[in-house]
Amino acid sequence: HMPKNTGTGVVLAVFSMALGFGLIWYMWWLAALSFVCLIATAIGHTFNYHRDFDIPAAEVAQTEEARTALLAAEGARA
Repeated sequence: HMPKNTGTGVVLAVFSMALGFGLIWYMWWLAALSFVCLIATAIGHTFNYHRDFDIPAAEVAQTEEARTALLAAEGARA
């Protein structure tokens, strides 16, 4: 069970920067707008129910076996 990549974190960061900018420079309209957008984006992200996927156990085992073999081969050379 793995999470999908989403751009929500970047969007939240942009709104947070705008909020900080607005608060520092007393631009209350920008602070209010960015705060509302920040909260709306966070709430909207909670309703995204398709943000994860499953990896079959066989695929995980195969990948880990290949990685272990590679590390063992590199360790033998060193």
